Amino acid sequence: MASLSPKFDGKDQSTTPTMNQIQYRSYAQELKVYHFPTTLYNIDRFTEHCTDANTGFVKHLISPPMSSQRTPNDDEVPEDKIEVVYIPGAYTVTVNGTMSKVRGSALGFSTTDMVIWFTFSNPIDEHLENLAINMNGNLVQGGDVATYTPLFDLVGRIERKKNSGNRRGKDNSHREWFELLDEAARDGITGRERLAKICEQWEMFRRAGYDVRKSGYTR
Repeated sequence: MASLSPKFDGKDQSTTPTMNQIQYRSYAQELKVYHFPTTLYNIDRFTEHCTDANTGFVKHLISPPMSSQRTPNDDEVPEDKIEVVYIPGAYTVTVNGTMSKVRGSALGFSTTDMVIWFTFSNPIDEHLENLAINMNGNLVQGGDVATYTPLFDLVGRIERKKNSGNRRGKDNSHREWFELLDEAARDGITGRERLAKICEQWEMFRRAGYDVRKSGYTR
């Protein structure tokens, strides 16, 4: 598996974590699936939140889009939202040569053309589920967030092993999401080139009058 050793300009490099994705055969945690309202809050603004807040954000990665059909008919993604998948405990984390007891996680924003990954040196799901958008379009955290629109609306889970109830059963999507994350780490240069090409195409569609916000493009 690939390792992540990001460099942060203006930050103490001695405390920059190195993260190694674990082998899939050792991974059994369930994935969480969210809907993210791109018309109310875009990915650029979420990036600013991650870098400003104490979230443990490490870096962005880009991977090809999800190829398999993993969304049941009763859980279609609304037109004004995109699907986001959370992978907990995906990385071992090492700082200053010492391995942390806490594992890193990843958050993948699934668009038509690619998956935009956010990687973190710690769990992030409780933080995500405590974020909401108020009536003024501003991000609120903590307090009575239930009265506002959730930024990350938890709509399902993907398990490696088949289970009953309203959780998603065993299929290839659990493995594919995990392997897409690994491919993104191994393909960083190509990923950046792909992102630049896709953004250029999105800008052409935007100038032509298409609403590209539904795919997460915000510039």
